[in-house]
Amino acid sequence: MLIGGGCVAIKQIVMIAIFGLFCVLSGHAQFTNSSLNGTVLDPSGLPLVGAKITVQNIAIGFTQTATSEANGNYSFSNLPIGTYKLTATAEGFGPYVQSGIVLAVNQVATQSISLALGSVSQEVDVVATPPLVTTSSATVGELVNSEQVATLPLNGREVQSLLFIGAGTRNSTSNYCAYGCIGGVFPGEQYAKINGTASTSVTYLLDGADFNDLLLNTNLPFPNPDATQEFNTQTLSMTAEYGNAVGGVVSVVTKSGTNQIHGDLFEFLRNGAVNTKNYFAPTADTLKRNQFGGTIGGPILKNRLFFFGSYQGTRLSTAASGVVDFVPTGDERSGNFSDLLPQIQLVDPISGAPYLNNQVPVSSVAQKLLSEIPLPGGSGRQVTFAGSPQRINEDEYLGKADYQLHKSQISGHYLFSSFNKPKFSSPSNFLQDSGGQSLRIQNVSINYVYTASGNLLFNTWYGLNDESGNSLNGAPFGLDTAGVKIAEPSSPTINVTVGGAFGIGAGYFGNFVRRTHQVQENITRILGRHELHFGG
Repeated sequence: MLIGGGCVAIKQIVMIAIFGLFCVLSGHAQFTNSSLNGTVLDPSGLPLVGAKITVQNIAIGFTQTATSEANGNYSFSNLPIGTYKLTATAEGFGPYVQSGIVLAVNQVATQSISLALGSVSQEVDVVATPPLVTTSSATVGELVNSEQVATLPLNGREVQSLLFIGAGTRNSTSNYCAYGCIGGVFPGEQYAKINGTASTSVTYLLDGADFNDLLLNTNLPFPNPDATQEFNTQTLSMTAEYGNAVGGVVSVVTKSGTNQIHGDLFEFLRNGAVNTKNYFAPTADTLKRNQFGGTIGGPILKNRLFFFGSYQGTRLSTAASGVVDFVPTGDERSGNFSDLLPQIQLVDPISGAPYLNNQVPVSSVAQKLLSEIPLPGGSGRQVTFAGSPQRINEDEYLGKADYQLHKSQISGHYLFSSFNKPKFSSPSNFLQDSGGQSLRIQNVSINYVYTASGNLLFNTWYGLNDESGNSLNGAPFGLDTAGVKIAEPSSPTINVTVGGAFGIGAGYFGNFVRRTHQVQENITRILGRHELHFGG
């Protein structure tokens, strides 16, 4: 269930009384966790009932136990992602131990167990673990693990772009104008097509909670690669838990602390001063970008309580580049367009009568605007000047905690991202002016899992997305100051385009708040070889 607040349209209001019910042969996705199931067999290949199966997450000490049913099947429906050790014991059979089982986000893995006759001291230890197969889910997708996230080249270290390494995906962001055209939109928000579906039909999740800009139905900027554990995309046959997902579901899981303290520091630098100029470029590269930060995670209480935190800062600047525009001459600014004759005869746009000798009356509004625009400095109407420089500051903070005790697991994070681009106002040239933005995002995700019994599980999620900020106009005055009888906001706004000649793009003014709350419940009931899921 999603509840919208502030000045944003509500994505979904009705869901509280709607429950999805579906039945599958075994476990399937739990948003941030994974599932493991299989069959326990005796030496003759027959199902073995009553065997005790235990899984243990090596990094955090999490353990869970199940007993094989009459048909030999066992199932673990909600396991934190990570590396596991699988142990099986039964009376009259030697213990079975398999290490190195890696479970990924949304994975539904199957692992059969064969027990051999023997005593407790006769242990079967499987060290080489083949890739786990999925036989109980028809979902098609792509998984990028933490090592791949860290090593794959990502422009701007934007994790969301990993979506486009999968089959059937296409980046269609360039077909839309979001950042710079719509208030409160971060640069990293993207439009994606999956298998030919619409660009707004992809749902994004962060640690199981909704992570979408509901105004555009695009993603919010994900945490940096060093804070990302796994990136999972589902593109076909998604299960009923995933609403608003005609095209696909992107699920990102952040890293968690473990029983060992771990962390890193990073600095990525791009500076044209240390690069050779491109042979075909008129000037050297003026872009300067620094991305720096670090992560740290570890235990607070061993095997019980863990923490993880990360920070990334981005500082970007570019020197003003040369711009060529075409502006009116001094005579034309006074209304004298006689140089266009005899080829072009100007006429009154209202009456259609020709202007005598192309002498056009000039309004006081036009005179005010033209007074802020430089005269031509080259041939004809050409003027060359330095455009507005760019200065962008971004900061991202992530804090996460995980706690497990007996039948309960709880995990939560707080993510804060800010983006600041100051406006630029030239004291003498309207054409240099540009707008700015000051934006921030706060995201909260809380996931609670309660295992009532071996065949009854409760999953509860709460999510909060809070987007706020403002757009800044770089114009020194507004149209009302120039003489236009129009109601202006408190901050002046001017945007004028003369096709094929010049434009005044000083941005616009606005304050923006978009806030959504999400509450979701998923109840899992295991009956023999089947799982029933109820939720809303």
